[in-house]
Amino acid sequence: MSFLDTIRSEITRGFRGKLRTCTLRREKSTGLDEAGDPLPTSTQTWQFDGMRDSFSAQYAAAAGIPISDVRILIIAGSLATVPQIDDKIEVEGEWFQVRTLTGVDPATATFTLAGFRIAAP
Repeated sequence: MSFLDTIRSEITRGFRGKLRTCTLRREKSTGLDEAGDPLPTSTQTWQFDGMRDSFSAQYAAAAGIPISDVRILIIAGSLATVPQIDDKIEVEGEWFQVRTLTGVDPATATFTLAGFRIAAP
């Protein structure tokens, strides 16, 4: 196990049960029909430890993030996939759609995302 793997494991262990239990939902098209139209989607969900926060006005402006977007922090070791743009995330009973991945630390222990509020899928 490398030094960075050890850091990731320790961060995951240290935050286990201390943040919110969240849900990541990913919808994927199962293909195209003979006319080229998308077929019905399949849905996968994963639980993870994370939290919702806000970006500072200065950071949002510099990064081109709409001020209405929220910051979502994911403890990477608690999530069995890597978040993607357009994933949907439930935090504290509210749903958000991932606009962008704004950060990953060097040990890949946390993901930071920008997301906007949506209706429950």
